[in-house]
Amino acid sequence: MTASARNLLAAAVFSGAFFLYIASMPPGLAPYRDAGEFAVAAHSAGVAHPPSYPLYVLFGRAADAIPWATTAYRLDLLSAACGAGAAAVLAWLAAAAGPWAGLAAGLSFALGAVPWSVAMVQEMYSLMGLLAAGLLVAACRLGDSFSVRAWLGACFLYGLALGDRTDLLLWAPGLLVLALPKGLDARR
Repeated sequence: MTASARNLLAAAVFSGAFFLYIASMPPGLAPYRDAGEFAVAAHSAGVAHPPSYPLYVLFGRAADAIPWATTAYRLDLLSAACGAGAAAVLAWLAAAAGPWAGLAAGLSFALGAVPWSVAMVQEMYSLMGLLAAGLLVAACRLGDSFSVRAWLGACFLYGLALGDRTDLLLWAPGLLVLALPKGLDARR
């Protein structure tokens, strides 16, 4: 599959998922766990409960600068965009095996009960999904062809991801295995 076809598939998955999430999200603050706390933290550039989720608060503050709608709806749009972005990244990654594989991966993620439900609330979970998908792509690309620049970029992305969810620290061993060169012989 060509690069432009993979990009087109990812854009189609993003568009479909984003509009589906927008059509089904609540018009205001979602009655979900800590959504109110995150809306206040993003609006005031404050601190949420530990570990404070600073990356989400900064992204939420940027989304709060949209000049229309309420803070809660703007944060809903941020979550919907991040959730749709995660589905698109996974579709793009899986499209290397073929267009149907990419479409199946993207739609399976986008239509899953958990990703769909968190793409409609004012919390950090959708941003975590997007960052995790980006980390997966970075690790796979490092495994295909290593470069210092790509390694530093992956480390930077990993640091950003830890600013959103510290439990992504548990991904480190798996990401390192994926980032190992493919031709490495363990018997040497």
